[in-house]
Amino acid sequence: AEVCLVAGKIVVKPSAGIRVIDGETAEKMFRAVHSELSGKKYDVFASAAAVGDWQALNPFTEKVSTHDRDTLTIELKPTPKIIDSIRAEYPDIFLLAFRALHDMSEKDLVENASWRMNKASADMIAVNDVSKEGAGFESDTNEMILLSKEGKNIKIPMATKSEVAEKIIRAVSELL
Repeated sequence: AEVCLVAGKIVVKPSAGIRVIDGETAEKMFRAVHSELSGKKYDVFASAAAVGDWQALNPFTEKVSTHDRDTLTIELKPTPKIIDSIRAEYPDIFLLAFRALHDMSEKDLVENASWRMNKASADMIAVNDVSKEGAGFESDTNEMILLSKEGKNIKIPMATKSEVAEKIIRAVSELL
């Protein structure tokens, strides 16, 4: 497969042959994704980025010294939701969403993920509870629950992230 990765902070070096586009901020990532998708034909869009939910309304362009003030108030605005913008512009692409949640029962994970999948009009969502030992960020292992818009639920038990990724890719390929 030809793969393009639009990424912010990268902790793991991408595999050889993957083209990487810098998306350091949420807005840069949003623009890069839409530029890439509008210029080429892709079969699958996997939205695995953990983009921050908020950004400064009026970012400072220089250092703010503590010598002039005792407090600092920053007003925030929501970042653009890349996943919510895909379906309307690229209706034929298979949209795979990811959702990282914290300290939820499996029932609540599934309900929340289902809500998010429907909101984004995604074809599939992979959800995990990052509060579980060995799951989520900065770990070599993970476990996921995959939900499809057809109502199929697949539990992927704790395994290496490579093994989990293979199972997700296999599940996506079965729906293409």
